[in-house]
Amino acid sequence: MRLLYVSNIPSPHQLEFFGHIAGEKLADVRAMFCMWSLPGRSWKKPQLPPGFEVLPHWSFQRIYPDLVLNRGVKRRIRDFRPDIAIVGSYMVPGLHRAMSVLTSMQIPWL
Repeated sequence: MRLLYVSNIPSPHQLEFFGHIAGEKLADVRAMFCMWSLPGRSWKKPQLPPGFEVLPHWSFQRIYPDLVLNRGVKRRIRDFRPDIAIVGSYMVPGLHRAMSVLTSMQIPWL
């Protein structure tokens, strides 16, 4: 099974959880994140496992912290063709784009 996880930032507990799934070969896991961090998060920039990435983006954090525009969402979903996807947030436009692409490709997501 191909599992795609999409979220705003790579948090330590998410990386551990999806890394475990990938490590146990329970699924072919890919993850896309819209940005590295948010203001107020004291997490260190994590080392991402293979298949996990922070998408190219433009950030407007000084004006509006949640306004991040991402490139490549559709192409990455199309190339990976997941069987199912988990969208871990809804707060930035890249996540809305992912939900739209997944829906148009008839890929179930939650």
